[in-house]
Amino acid sequence: MNKENNKIGAVIQARMGSTRRPGKSLYPFAGRPMIEHIVRRIQLIPGLDLVALAIPDLQSEQALVDAVSATGVRIIQGPEDDVLERYVMAGDALSLTHIARICGDCPWVDLELAERLIESHLATGADFSASADPVPLGSGLEIIKLDALKAAARESFEPYHKEHVAPFIIERPERFHLNWMPAPQYLAHKECRLTVDTEEDLQFQDRLCAELTTSPLYAQSVESILSLLESRPDLLQINATIPQKDWRKEK
Repeated sequence: MNKENNKIGAVIQARMGSTRRPGKSLYPFAGRPMIEHIVRRIQLIPGLDLVALAIPDLQSEQALVDAVSATGVRIIQGPEDDVLERYVMAGDALSLTHIARICGDCPWVDLELAERLIESHLATGADFSASADPVPLGSGLEIIKLDALKAAARESFEPYHKEHVAPFIIERPERFHLNWMPAPQYLAHKECRLTVDTEEDLQFQDRLCAELTTSPLYAQSVESILSLLESRPDLLQINATIPQKDWRKEK
């Protein structure tokens, strides 16, 4: 499939009212709010036409808008609890054909994985693309065709379909073209939490960021982070016991 026939945007989902750690999007990363760090990092991914932030249509979310005002990111507002619909609204508003889905609690999405996944998604003509291998929590992403998201929004009925965006599609491999791409070797099957859900995760990020040397911080490679963590098991222990939410257990 030709890139010229497609428009691919990264859409970052975020909200101030996190259930486990409200306000975490504004937590400082090297002097920047975490959400700004994430936006600037995602803007480094080759192959994207634009980056947008999809947030609830609530006055309480203005702090997020203010936090990313210097990045040039597009702002899309929609339902707080129907994240799937928020993505469809973003796709329509921005005239996208494909969306790279990014979670706003993931400050270390792997840039090489993202670039490869975009290329693979277009080359295979997939409806949905993601890593075939387990990768560190918070380093991955999904690429989804807008038409598939629209079908899911029209036909899905379970709350977990609305919250987690892609399950309706993943559960129907006979209908949707699912592209599971092997992850880069340095990333595959590495077990650690790079996502931010809890106070322990924030403590881990504080300690991790103090060890990192790339400037700006948002350009730090995940490969270098994993290399550091291999020699620092004390850092890994900070948030090693935090359970991760799994939509498969909500069915």
